[in-house]
Amino acid sequence: MLPMMAKQSAAAAVEFVREAEGRLAAANVEQQRAEWIAQNFITHDTQMLAAAANSSHC
Repeated sequence: MLPMMAKQSAAAAVEFVREAEGRLAAANVEQQRAEWIAQNFITHDTQMLAAAANSSHC
């Protein structure tokens, strides 16, 4: 691999990880909020919301 291609590949990898971590952090906040509500306000609806949040981010 040429040095220039290696630098571009490394930069692309760093950018990919940065974007993925941002998406995961946002998903984690949403999932944690849904789970907290379900644990503190135990109803069928809150349990369904928490389950949906868990399944959509796994």
